[in-house]
Amino acid sequence: MNPFRFFDLNGEEKRLFLEAAYETLSARIVTTVCGMRRYAPRLGQNGTETETIEFDPERKDRVLRIKAALARCRHLIWARKCLAESVAAKRMLDRRGIPATLYLGVAKDDKGKMTAHAWLRSGNVWVTGGRNRHKFTVVGFFS
Repeated sequence: MNPFRFFDLNGEEKRLFLEAAYETLSARIVTTVCGMRRYAPRLGQNGTETETIEFDPERKDRVLRIKAALARCRHLIWARKCLAESVAAKRMLDRRGIPATLYLGVAKDDKGKMTAHAWLRSGNVWVTGGRNRHKFTVVGFFS
């Protein structure tokens, strides 16, 4: 796979990448400084999920472009946390009026240590963290 090259992106991809970079940095700072307990009410309605539906092609394309922008942000040191990535994705989708559900989960690793994970779904698309979601017990979700 080719390494990420900002200047190879088209205009819209550059704008989405810069927005995703800003949102992941902002989410990382806010969730670190405020803590998730205090920030969680801003994520939406606690305990409700959005529908798992197939979006129309235009809306699904927008979701997939945001997903790609967030994937490119994984090259940024502050964006390597699933919580920051999921919060950023939620904010980007909310801004566009696209419904999404952010999930928070916990599990024990091989050594018995508690680990946490966050992931985000919009329609039937796992925007962030969905690949590992089955390893975690959901403790909260917001839409």
